Amino acid sequence: MNEIKHLFLPFALFTFILIAVIIALLLLYKYFDKRLKIKAIQKIIKDNKDIKPEQIQAIISEKNNKADVRKGFVGIGLSIAFIFFALIMGSSGYAQAKASLLGMAMFPLMLGLTYLYFHFIENNKK
Repeated sequence: MNEIKHLFLPFALFTFILIAVIIALLLLYKYFDKRLKIKAIQKIIKDNKDIKPEQIQAIISEKNNKADVRKGFVGIGLSIAFIFFALIMGSSGYAQAKASLLGMAMFPLMLGLTYLYFHFIENNKK
């Protein structure tokens, strides 16, 4: 039992730092993406005086059709990483860690499959 305590602190610390870094990178990406769109709209308005509001709205609300596929595969990849880590922990004799990590792997797996499902539903509508 004492060995689990020695493993838990570095694992928890690494996990929380990794989550914080991923969230920071995602927020930074969204910030730069919005800033790039605003600069593009400003340049278009400056160069072309007769632009319609619908055209500006189309630039702002440009949706990437492959975003659901990417999110789906990232979720599935994350769950596969959790499963491999759980199997490694289980082979080391930590059955409780294996069970909890396998349970944690189900969440990103279900999210990834849901995103893939939504992608295929949207493509079938078109």
